[in-house]
Amino acid sequence: MKILVAVDPNVNNDELLAHAAGRMWPAGSEVCVVSVVEPMPSEWVIDADRDLADKHLAHGMGQAEAAAERLRGAGLVAKPFVFEGVPASTLVTRAFEWKVDLILLGPPGKGTAWPHLKGATARRVLRHAHCSTAIVRSISSGRVLVATDGSADSEKATAAIASRPWGEGTQFLVASVVEPISASLKFFNPAYMDSAEATDLRARAMSRAELGVERATETLRNAGLAVDEKVLVPVESAQSLIMEEAQEWGAGLIVVGSHGRSGIERFLIGSVSESVAMHAGCSVEVIR
Repeated sequence: MKILVAVDPNVNNDELLAHAAGRMWPAGSEVCVVSVVEPMPSEWVIDADRDLADKHLAHGMGQAEAAAERLRGAGLVAKPFVFEGVPASTLVTRAFEWKVDLILLGPPGKGTAWPHLKGATARRVLRHAHCSTAIVRSISSGRVLVATDGSADSEKATAAIASRPWGEGTQFLVASVVEPISASLKFFNPAYMDSAEATDLRARAMSRAELGVERATETLRNAGLAVDEKVLVPVESAQSLIMEEAQEWGAGLIVVGSHGRSGIERFLIGSVSESVAMHAGCSVEVIR
């Protein structure tokens, strides 16, 4: 497995590195530690001050080297890299060129004077990276919430989790949200449905959620993992319910598929995975 750990040269990356060092990875995994230094505006860098830009690059490389050394101390094969460029596009491009399987990012907005800029970086990486992306907010508690909607993407995400090594005692909770009928109706005018149609739609949504949980639970148990299961019936959005359940259960990591349902359903319901990744109180991995 190839993992790209994106260290921010301007903030403390302790939680990100502790997460990377503390998780179990498949044998032979390789870590690329990448620091991206944003180019200074050309009007700031005249020939006499080029050494200032060089100092920024040297600082970024120092951060990457220190991070790689810390990961090597945890038994990982880690190499440092520094690049000058726009963080999001640089990370996405390098991940693609290096055939990376997973990108690890720190939390959006932490430790920067312009939180919306770092939030935009995380959102762009989530949307455009070809591989799975995790936003790390804390060291794992040993509890992993796997959110599924029964789609092909969710099943692939569960299979990916089942294929990885996990520490002894790691607990998994498989949760699926029964979509409220209102989510499918709010863009139609008039928003009308008779009671029989509403009952039928609700029953099908419940069956879909139960089947998704059943399949994901079976996949994880077949891998020898300890799993509980839960079907959530919302009075609010799916993403809010997933985040609340993770907080109440004490999850250190939420795992979601990258897209879930496609076409009109995804347009109407919105990107649950992106919303959870950007706003959850714990680490979130979005699996492609």
